[in-house]
Amino acid sequence: MAQFRGSMKGQRGEASRLGSKVSGLDAHIASWSGAVRVRLWYDKNTDMDMCCVALTTHHGAGAYPERMLYRGPVSGKED
Repeated sequence: MAQFRGSMKGQRGEASRLGSKVSGLDAHIASWSGAVRVRLWYDKNTDMDMCCVALTTHHGAGAYPERMLYRGPVSGKED
């Protein structure tokens, strides 16, 4: 059963993907200048859906390190 759903829309229409508690979901959305990476996963230790949002490079191009913008519960709640 899907725990996560991702969708994107661009020039060729819309596409979506599902992720389970085991696989999670990972998206890399890029421009020529840089990229944004979003990861979703289930943390069995906390029983919470977690996420990481980071600025990164365009699949290896560029010379700057990944910069994390947020890492924590998808809900945004910091219990």
